[in-house]
Amino acid sequence: MAGGVGIWWHEELTITCMDITLNHVDIAVEEAEGKWRFTGIYGWPTGSEKWRMWDLIMSLRNQWDGPWLCGGNFNQFYSIEKKRGDNLTKIRK
Repeated sequence: MAGGVGIWWHEELTITCMDITLNHVDIAVEEAEGKWRFTGIYGWPTGSEKWRMWDLIMSLRNQWDGPWLCGGNFNQFYSIEKKRGDNLTKIRK
């Protein structure tokens, strides 16, 4: 397996793991200023499975009404010009 998600936090934060898979870690964070949620993503690397990441993000978002930060490696490109050294046909799949 290549890639993955790692999470480190300050000892003054209270962290609760809400969900974890090979492709994401979803945690609730409690601090003096309030509660929020963080989701670390490692997107599916194959073109035929990239839709799974967006379904996962939408599903997780619907479970939380408060502040939410979602970050990581989405294995997606905003623009084809950002990708170098690969077959363009393969990237668009």
